[in-house]
Amino acid sequence: MKMTWARLATRLGGFFLLLSVGVAFADSCIDMPLKPVRHVCGIVSNQIDERIPNAKLTLLKDGMELTTIQSDSKGKFEFGRLEAGRYELRVEFDGYHTIRSPIVIVRPTTHCDRELEVRLPLLTCGGGVSRARR
Repeated sequence: MKMTWARLATRLGGFFLLLSVGVAFADSCIDMPLKPVRHVCGIVSNQIDERIPNAKLTLLKDGMELTTIQSDSKGKFEFGRLEAGRYELRVEFDGYHTIRSPIVIVRPTTHCDRELEVRLPLLTCGGGVSRARR
């Protein structure tokens, strides 16, 4: 089985925001910039590829919130046309760590030609299996 960067990092417990072509990623601890994009759109999922509906996605510019949207019932999201420039994408959902990633938009377009894949990590791995008391 071929090991992709995304699979390797998921197995290592990483938190990601990555391009669907696997070019770059960032987590909540390390701000690694993505390659520039033309349109901000994609899918929000967890570490085992379950889609996350109603995740809150916020675009910030210079620390100021510009716009906030939610992912749809299939975890998909798309921001409208944005001006070229540097932004930060913040993604939140209850029970998961919030992630942040710098995004650079160049030559903006109105259609989604490359989706971002947002991977939210669980806050805890609590729970488990134990014997019931009688």
